[in-house]
Amino acid sequence: MLKIRVKTLCFFCVVGVFLSNCVSDVDFTQAEDFAISPTLDTSIIYFEEPASSFIDENGVEQTIVRDSVTIEVFNDPFTVDNLIKATFLFEVTNSINRAYQAQIAFLDDVDVVQHSFTISVDTSPTNQEILVEHLEVFENESLQALKQTTKLLITLTLLPSADGSVLDENTLGMLKFKSKATFYLLIDPST
Repeated sequence: MLKIRVKTLCFFCVVGVFLSNCVSDVDFTQAEDFAISPTLDTSIIYFEEPASSFIDENGVEQTIVRDSVTIEVFNDPFTVDNLIKATFLFEVTNSINRAYQAQIAFLDDVDVVQHSFTISVDTSPTNQEILVEHLEVFENESLQALKQTTKLLITLTLLPSADGSVLDENTLGMLKFKSKATFYLLIDPST
């Protein structure tokens, strides 16, 4: 009987020492310093248009084509409060024998331009794909402008050809446009 009590007493002493050592070194205030930095990648725009898409219903070449896309990510206060940086990667692939300029405008909810830039896209005389990439980084003041954005407006301007030719229904080639955004967040409950 004494052996059982000694073994039981030893067991509880070992467990007590083990538990006190595990708990005594834990600093629970470290939870106050907890922060995470997730990133979120998302596709924004994607389209493929043959050269004939730049011809109107009367067969006349259109030199300016516009389209817009709504961006709802900044309607969420969580995103606005925790976004510390954003990058937008735009890729334009041209196999049309004409040069383009793509203007990207970031508009607020009353269509006021908050930020804009232009991408120049070279001509493809042999209808081989020519890829142009543009990386736009948003930090500091430009990040504040981005947080006001609710819409992207894309304006494609077809530049004049070197030989004076115009696009028609039989013109070869394609214009591909795609973009990806990466949002960098800092979630810090202590702030």
